[in-house]
Amino acid sequence: MGDRARGDRAQGGRYLGSRNQSGGDRDRNGRDRAGRDRTGRDRTGRGAWEHGDRERESIRLPALPASITADQLDPVARAELRTLPSDLADSVARFLVAAGQAEDPERGYEYALAARHLAARVGIVRETCGIAAYRAEKWAEALADLRAARRLTAQGSYLPLMADCERALGRPDRALALVTGPQTQGLSRDTLIELRIVESGIRRDQGFPEAAVVALQVPELTDGRLRAGSARLFYAYADALVDAGRPDEARYWFGRAAAADGDGETDAAERADDLDQLSFDDMELAAADDADDADETGDDETGDDETGGDETGGDESAGAVLAPRQATTADLPAVHEVIEAAYARYADRMDTPPAPVLTDYRAAVEAGQVWVLGNPIAGVLVLVAGDDSLLVENVAVSPSAQGTGLGRRLMEFAEERAVGHGLRKLSLYTNEVMVENLAIYARLGYRETARGEQDGYRRVFLAKEVGG
Repeated sequence: MGDRARGDRAQGGRYLGSRNQSGGDRDRNGRDRAGRDRTGRDRTGRGAWEHGDRERESIRLPALPASITADQLDPVARAELRTLPSDLADSVARFLVAAGQAEDPERGYEYALAARHLAARVGIVRETCGIAAYRAEKWAEALADLRAARRLTAQGSYLPLMADCERALGRPDRALALVTGPQTQGLSRDTLIELRIVESGIRRDQGFPEAAVVALQVPELTDGRLRAGSARLFYAYADALVDAGRPDEARYWFGRAAAADGDGETDAAERADDLDQLSFDDMELAAADDADDADETGDDETGDDETGGDETGGDESAGAVLAPRQATTADLPAVHEVIEAAYARYADRMDTPPAPVLTDYRAAVEAGQVWVLGNPIAGVLVLVAGDDSLLVENVAVSPSAQGTGLGRRLMEFAEERAVGHGLRKLSLYTNEVMVENLAIYARLGYRETARGEQDGYRRVFLAKEVGG
């Protein structure tokens, strides 16, 4: 529906899985429903639909926006309406589309109910009504419609939502019976993993946080492959780790969730920030995302101990915006000191020291690629211009200055330089083992473009369009 899934935390803490339906399109994650033969379903013909016309006429159906048309419904879903008279099928299709597009869960449920009033014996109608009820947190109603959809379609992909409805109704035993019972035999792997996510939530409800963690330790968690449901799995695992009192591991998995969540289905990046992980690896940045409001509105600095270099003329008045200056060879000791301090926290995470710590920046300084910020120097930025993008080769903030807005200012400056060079893209990379830092990149608007080995390091490559 209109809401986004938030792992196991959306809509009052309930599991939402992958059941986002937008514009009437049906979610196919783990369902394998497209093109499936439904000849085994009861097809009663036109006469059955005509029975009850009088009842339908007595129901006051909600008005639909003029922009909603029947042909907006997903073709696979539309095919399930083929037993209806054409005019009735069009009306039902419009209500299904409206239910999928409604941003307000209550309104979406009203549209879905209207479709159910018109065609209660069609699987896609009961499915949509069940999902709409679930989004509106009407757990008993959702369960009833999802049960009906399962009877009509013989599909097991509704089981995660059904189990979570039982969980929401305070019936954990019934929920676990759906999660672990014989009805799970033959389900797709995607659906089985979503059942594990629900099981993890049940164990947490029961006060067994470690059991919740164990429930999600499936091969797909660590096999290195990204799938359609990876972001949800990683997010749920991180959430379970938080409840188990393991915040450091949770940061890691929220980061992995953010990296896998290209569509913004979860709030993994924000959850990682909530755990106060504001640092980067190969492009080290400890920014002031949680600093005061001034950081959010331009990073204005008022202290006499900060300077923008030559641009300020040595007179840094209150409210002046920090401006990085190009480094000179005289700054090299301070540059290396800041970088070494910024990367020290990763010493026990990597077999080889991070590349920036091993780099001699003299050539980069002489080439005008190194910028510094602060007096004394507390931030370092290395920019390398390419044919079509500006590479942020390194950005580091001294631990003593983290949380003051320097990191954010350096990244803003990188964007300004890219635009000034007529380049429309910023690119960067980070060490693959520091995946929690990808949550920060996602928040800054970067998207992953590739992964691979470079110079002996496993790296994640990212890019961001600028100047649009």
